[in-house]
Amino acid sequence: MAIVFVDTKGLGIPPLRGHTLVQYAGSLVGRDFRGILQVAPQVLQGLLPDEAYEAWLALCRLAPLIFQPKIEDRGTYMRHLREGIDDFLAATALWSTQWFNKPKFHLFLHLPLHIERFGPPLLYATEGFESYNFLIRLRSIHSNRHAPSSDIGEAFSFLHAVRHLVSGGFVDVEDSKTHVRTHRQAGEGVRVLIHDAVFRHLMGMDGILNMENTDRAPLLRKDPRVQWRETRSAGVGYTVAGVMPETSMLQSVGVYLSNGDLLRQGGYALYQRSDRVHCGRVEEILVHPDTFAVRLLLAHATIGGVAAAPYRFPTVQHSGTFALMAAKART
Repeated sequence: MAIVFVDTKGLGIPPLRGHTLVQYAGSLVGRDFRGILQVAPQVLQGLLPDEAYEAWLALCRLAPLIFQPKIEDRGTYMRHLREGIDDFLAATALWSTQWFNKPKFHLFLHLPLHIERFGPPLLYATEGFESYNFLIRLRSIHSNRHAPSSDIGEAFSFLHAVRHLVSGGFVDVEDSKTHVRTHRQAGEGVRVLIHDAVFRHLMGMDGILNMENTDRAPLLRKDPRVQWRETRSAGVGYTVAGVMPETSMLQSVGVYLSNGDLLRQGGYALYQRSDRVHCGRVEEILVHPDTFAVRLLLAHATIGGVAAAPYRFPTVQHSGTFALMAAKART
């Protein structure tokens, strides 16, 4: 199936398994749909009637607005959200009006009001609470059934208190004599437990903390060493303080950023320069062998406002200019 061959490296999701998605199509969860929506335009093109394909494209444009974890400008966001909802409902109506027999389509009209009152829907989505069903049942086993809600609440309160302490959180402690309140933190022997994979799993912290990439080094080439004057960064005229033309550098094909994302050569990244966010393609990744400082050569690109057919994606145009940026990477 076409979905199996889609490159998902830049999407932050594992490769999609087409056979599994088809076999369990009736029991997919929100995480599965988010992955499908990110690849749907290029997978479904040519496989569906034009009306159905346009409805999918409208849904793909609407989904990023719904799954925003933070709203910077509420006025602009709400305007784009309402326009996205209107486009999706109109495209769906042109496809088939039978879709509107499903009550969930009506909920789209209430979404702007819910967001204005409760904030980004990603923070109160029901999928996040459905995962607690197993944990709630597990806690209720140790309840005497006289006040199960209270027992379950106390168990979760204790769980969150432990998670707070091992994560390095502070607690207010009041001196019984001076009544002065101070902030205290758990000792190193307690906080070191967060590096134990079994403990994190028992505390339900696997989905909160990603400790897997903590010590991952850059992905070096087979013959990584190269002098600075032979690099592409030097070829376009860049120099780095403390780096001489004969200084040996390590060429990398990928590097793990401080947030755990894997940035690969040839991929695209957003970077901030002069208080503005830019888009660039990673042309070269260089690592200093002594300081492990990471330098990225980015080819500046501009994102156009006109969507390109047939996928309706924004156009990306390369300006021919470059930027050499220092990256906060895990080494």
